[in-house]
Amino acid sequence: MRLLLVLAALSVAHASVAQAPPRPPEASDLVVAVSEAAPLSSQSPDGTWDGLGVAFAQQVGQGLGRGVRFLAVAPDSALAAVADGRADVAVVPTSVQGEAVVDYTTPFLGARLAIAQQPQNGPLDVAKRFFSPTFFKIAAGLVLLLFLIGLAMWAAERKAEGDDFREDRAGIWDGFWWAGVTMTTIGYGDTVPETVPGRSMALLWMLVSMALTASLTAALVSALGIGSGSGSGSGSGSLRLPDDLQDRRVGVVDGSAAAGVLRDLAVQARPFPSVAAGLAAVEADSLDAFAGALPRLRTTRSSDSDLEIVSSEVTFDRWALAVAEGSDLREPLGRAVLDRLHSPDWPETVRRYTE
Repeated sequence: MRLLLVLAALSVAHASVAQAPPRPPEASDLVVAVSEAAPLSSQSPDGTWDGLGVAFAQQVGQGLGRGVRFLAVAPDSALAAVADGRADVAVVPTSVQGEAVVDYTTPFLGARLAIAQQPQNGPLDVAKRFFSPTFFKIAAGLVLLLFLIGLAMWAAERKAEGDDFREDRAGIWDGFWWAGVTMTTIGYGDTVPETVPGRSMALLWMLVSMALTASLTAALVSALGIGSGSGSGSGSGSLRLPDDLQDRRVGVVDGSAAAGVLRDLAVQARPFPSVAAGLAAVEADSLDAFAGALPRLRTTRSSDSDLEIVSSEVTFDRWALAVAEGSDLREPLGRAVLDRLHSPDWPETVRRYTE
């Protein structure tokens, strides 16, 4: 009888445990360390967080089946919060130094280096660029090419019956003139090749000069900076590094990744405490250009500003989620990140926060 009573008690206890299992650790909220870094993360006056990194962390948390709670930290304390266990994840820019203390997931954003500057498409601005080294290099190369083509044509035509290409050295100018008017498709007709070699060379030059003219036009437009940006801040155009920053008053946020890029390019830059302070200096004309990550410049610039933003092709600022080294969260988090990055609506999410 006693044995039966003991077995019955054990059965009831087992049933009660099965009916009320403890909440698994995986079901707890995901604590994400964030700091002010628009457009990645910014805190509203009521304490809520928004931004591309915030949205990404929330969506990754949903993929893991967990709620997300944000922990506000100083910009240089996010990795420490993960390392000491105060946060499970941090939204941070990747770095070699950070990799020594945490593990990064696949980056969810790569930002290009850009500059904010006053509009540069006025007549005076374009006129100034006529005296730039790049423009003179293009012009010198073109003159040399026309001289060589003209010299070859003169050599082929100097013995012809006509006098379009004078036989003495003055005929070299005739060849130079002919090469120039033919390339530009003006074709005055005052100088015409007569020999078979000359006409063959002329036909070849006409075909080559069609492609050359298109390439030359693009190079000159780029050298003169025509259409290299817009007041709307679209980030269009191309910033050539380091050429477009030489001999200019350039600013950058002190200690930022952009500052490191400029330092590597041997570009002297004046340090500023924030992007907003640098843009204000450009507005006040105490600075020619302020360099930083393209999304940060776009979102920090005020809506009524006429500053243009010109982007380079250099991607330097990569943002990712960081977890503690050896964390059990690393593998499931990595899979959730990849799922989100490959979702069809992710590109639209990026555009909504960065453009």
